[in-house]
Amino acid sequence: MTPSDLTFEPKTGTFLDAHGKRWIRNIFVEESPIYICMDEPVWNMPAHSSQYPGYLDWNSINLPTEIISAIKISLVGIISKTSGGNLNKHRIMLTKISTAYSTNVISADFLSSACELSILWNDWLTADDRSVLRNLYKHLEANGVVGTSKSTYNQLRSWRAKHNTQPLRNVLEWDPEKGALTSSELEVLLKELANPQGKQGLIPSSEFARIVIWIFVSTFRRTSQVLQIPSDGLKRVPSSNGNELAYLVTPSVKAQINSDPTWEPIPTRLADDIESYRSRPEVMDLADTDQLLLFAVTRTGERSDTTAAGINTFIKTWVKNRNIVSPRTGKLMHLTMNRLRHTGGTQLAIQGYSRDIIQGVLQHDSHESAQNYIDSVGADTTPVFERMDRKLGGRFSDMKNAFFKGRIVPEATTDNPPVLLPNSGVPSIVGACGKQSHCSLHPLLSCYSCMHFLAFPDADHEKVLKYLNDDSKAWHSAEYGVSTARIVEGK
Repeated sequence: MTPSDLTFEPKTGTFLDAHGKRWIRNIFVEESPIYICMDEPVWNMPAHSSQYPGYLDWNSINLPTEIISAIKISLVGIISKTSGGNLNKHRIMLTKISTAYSTNVISADFLSSACELSILWNDWLTADDRSVLRNLYKHLEANGVVGTSKSTYNQLRSWRAKHNTQPLRNVLEWDPEKGALTSSELEVLLKELANPQGKQGLIPSSEFARIVIWIFVSTFRRTSQVLQIPSDGLKRVPSSNGNELAYLVTPSVKAQINSDPTWEPIPTRLADDIESYRSRPEVMDLADTDQLLLFAVTRTGERSDTTAAGINTFIKTWVKNRNIVSPRTGKLMHLTMNRLRHTGGTQLAIQGYSRDIIQGVLQHDSHESAQNYIDSVGADTTPVFERMDRKLGGRFSDMKNAFFKGRIVPEATTDNPPVLLPNSGVPSIVGACGKQSHCSLHPLLSCYSCMHFLAFPDADHEKVLKYLNDDSKAWHSAEYGVSTARIVEGK
């Protein structure tokens, strides 16, 4: 089959070949469309550059024939603009529903039963599965599939797909391995990025990792976008003042798929390093024919299969070879593309950008994710508590995790009883007690390890560190003080 042999059917959005077989055209990469035969028992989607291949074996899906037919028709619109990974998500979700149907957990009428859909939602599906099901149901309902209804779809919309808040907690708590980099860690990283050689500068994969990280830090784009920049995606434009500006043309992904590529400004020094990398002897021959701007190669000039998931391996090796140590943990810096993205969002929030701007820059589909970065700015006391723990000999080793079981709230939003830091002058307010009943615990130390604690982001938590440090010295000298008193008394 060749595309020229196909005839488009506007009514179904599919293509017909000379034998009457139906085909779906996938334009995830518009310049390189692929075609999937709907009438084959297995749907296959080859990998696109940094993506994984996808497949769906209909022989393994045990559902009523009419439902399978309706799902196939709905998938025409769903997978025509997405990667093979999305087809894999549907395969995983449909396999679970098929198992539930085969074991009589749900009936053939599950599409019309909110109760049976709820069983699937809560007992069988993961967060990713739930999102896939909800989107599929939307298309089924739009196509008028028997059993589906607008009211049932609205119920699906009202159910939470994700109950795991760990990614949010990683950001809010400044997790040392998964949260944003601190300012001191970012400073160390930027110095390394500006050094193209280092001890391992001659290794192509090391330079590849350094350049990809620098692009990411400069543009805040997703991993898949950075790895899919086309070979002609580096642009240099003269400015009105005579200086040269450099840009990277990055493709759109996720909700922005098939939108126009965006021109992202980058430092001209980074543009120079990109061109220098592509001019390396091991890279040059491949660069002349490869469709992508950046890819990893071995020392012998063989192209490495670089995926969005595999890029972190290159980064880990680069950090180890350069011996990049985190000033926060004293260990090798834990660096991933997700962590760098958290860092970008948090840095924007620290600089005072609004939620809408952060959402736009990071290309988030919803404003909730952008709000997390703004909230994390109020949680930047976490590194303070780590220093507190070290100074107090581990006395508060669990305080960091316990602290953020409470909430970060602006002082003006609550009239709850204040939590005070005692000192010789006017007591400082560091937060409030969110408990609705009487609390008999210590009004400072217990608050910092209590889920009801409402921490004020503008409070001076450094004073808490000093207070506890001074208190620690008093504790350690208490026994010595008693002995001295007894000696004086004996005299």
